[in-house]
Amino acid sequence: MRIYIPLNPTADHHFAQLIGLDKLLKLSAVYGREDHFELPKASRALLAIRNEKMRAEHGPKSIRQLASEHQLTERQVTRIVGADAKNIDQAELFG
Repeated sequence: MRIYIPLNPTADHHFAQLIGLDKLLKLSAVYGREDHFELPKASRALLAIRNEKMRAEHGPKSIRQLASEHQLTERQVTRIVGADAKNIDQAELFG
C-alpha cells in the first residue's frame, strides 16, 4: 500500500494520532521528502495473529462458531486450531 508521509507533520495529522507524533517525526525525517512510502501488507503476520486468536478462543467457542466469525470453513479452523496441539505434542517428545 502506498502512503504519503508529510514533510512537516503536526499533532493533528491522522498518522500522528495513530502512532504518535514523535514516531511520525522520525518517519518524516527519512521519508518526508519522497513522493510516497510503500507500506507492506504484512499478510503473514496478520494470519499468524488471527490463528493465535482462534486458538485462544477455541474451547469457549466451537469450531463452527470460529469458522463463522472468521469466514473460514470448519476444516480450515480445525487445521489451524489442531496445528498448535500437534506442535506441542511433538515438542514434548524432544523435550
